[in-house]
Amino acid sequence: MTDSSRIEDIKIGAYGAVYNAGSFIMDGGVITNTTLNAASNFQQGMAVYNIGTFTMKDGSSITGNSGSNSTVYNTGSYYMEGGEISDNENSNGTASLGTGTFYMKSGTFTMTGGSISGNKTYLLAAVSVLRVALSQSMERMLRLLEIRL
Repeated sequence: MTDSSRIEDIKIGAYGAVYNAGSFIMDGGVITNTTLNAASNFQQGMAVYNIGTFTMKDGSSITGNSGSNSTVYNTGSYYMEGGEISDNENSNGTASLGTGTFYMKSGTFTMTGGSISGNKTYLLAAVSVLRVALSQSMERMLRLLEIRL
């Protein structure tokens, strides 16, 4: 996905606007205005559902998405080198459905750039990491933000 690419105005019932089981590089472009209305009892990402390798670079934006679960759901490898995940709203969740902006039950998340800001969540934190080893750079960032896991 490159600079002028747009994935927008998608209404889905399962998984995400981008379902990645391979390798996906978001080098610019926007994923916006996706709506997830999930009635099933498993975690999903309204914008991105990643079980492969997802790389987000400068100029990329995941913004303005809304729905019943997380904006990004990751059990693969997610590298945030730049870009932004902002102004998404996760509502209507239940205790069994993770609704943090970035939800990880397994896999890896390495954030070396970019920002996660202005998101509204129902149940969990902006970055919800469950039983996962964080990269050293992410650990340092969380310590700076004084977030306790």
